[in-house]
Amino acid sequence: IYQNIVDIRRARMVIDALDETRNFDASRVGYIGWSFGGLMGQDATSIDPLFQAQVFCLSGSRLPDNLICGFKGCDEQAARQECHNEESLEWSEPYWFVEHLDGWRPVLYIAGNADERIAPEEVVEAHGLVTSGDKDLRWFDGGHTDMPASEYVHARAWQRSRLARIPDLRSRKLDPATQRLTWSPPPGDTFSFNVYRGSLAALAAGGYDHRSVDQGCALTEPQLDLADLGDGENHYYLVASSNQAGEGSLGSRSDGSRRPPASPTCP
Repeated sequence: IYQNIVDIRRARMVIDALDETRNFDASRVGYIGWSFGGLMGQDATSIDPLFQAQVFCLSGSRLPDNLICGFKGCDEQAARQECHNEESLEWSEPYWFVEHLDGWRPVLYIAGNADERIAPEEVVEAHGLVTSGDKDLRWFDGGHTDMPASEYVHARAWQRSRLARIPDLRSRKLDPATQRLTWSPPPGDTFSFNVYRGSLAALAAGGYDHRSVDQGCALTEPQLDLADLGDGENHYYLVASSNQAGEGSLGSRSDGSRRPPASPTCP
């Protein structure tokens, strides 16, 4: 697990370095993973928006179960008694991540209908959690080692067609207007606004770590320039309104529960 994370981070470092060259467009990077590479890819591409078009072959979810069965054979109950790293695997369960593959980032799953390692229902469940508007699921007749060459060819063609739709950004400079966070103020009373920022990695893992940001407290206008706040990481932002009665809510999670307050908060 940890070696795969190291490899993914190294790949990102290489891509960042290549982005400085004239003949490489980091706005058109895709990911293709097979088997364990697909399992880990579901986690990595869900967190890192660098990857624009994903193909997961022979990959579903239930990562701990699949690894334990693969390492120890298919006597799963006995395997669990012997395996001491099951809890350490739970945090990388793809089901926790794939629902963040949303919006415009296309996703393709390719699976075998007789796969002895990745059960077909796992693939269907993982694919169903993806919220991208462009997602596909293809089946072939066979098991985990039977994926035909035609599916490899299709995967590459599918990915290239999606990446080709992305505008060429190599010669563009970022418009300062795109570095401005704006929101709609609530009606009625006179409000000020507090902006909080957290990491997308924490959010993708099911948690929150937002805190106050420089120049983001007691704003009188519903906007914040982000140009000077960049730190090379990916973030989410939350805005709370404030009046004489104090600071309002940061809104609700998808399950209806309240988001936690920031730490630290704006004074």
